[in-house]
Amino acid sequence: RRCLAEVGADSLRLAVGVAKSETEPTASGAWLEQQVQEFSDPAKLAVLMVRTGLPEMGTRENISEGDAAEMLLALVGTHKLESDVFSVVRLWKWLSGKDEDELGKANN
Repeated sequence: RRCLAEVGADSLRLAVGVAKSETEPTASGAWLEQQVQEFSDPAKLAVLMVRTGLPEMGTRENISEGDAAEMLLALVGTHKLESDVFSVVRLWKWLSGKDEDELGKANN
């Protein structure tokens, strides 16, 4: 799970960086890094994981925020390894419940 989570974190970082630099081509590296950090916030990732439409197997109680975030990143990493970074964008759209968001712009 940890290896897949690392792949997922890198894939999410790439997708956010590309999407944000497309909408803000003159943005500084520091601004882009801040945007990446906001999308990579463990609390936000954990909330997305808990609220997914994935079937519940067992209980989601007693799962730490860190574990939930790592599970989500592992899911992202799996999508990247099985397909490409655009599948990460589609997964993010599905998880966030948005048809079009900042990451979705990178897919167009």
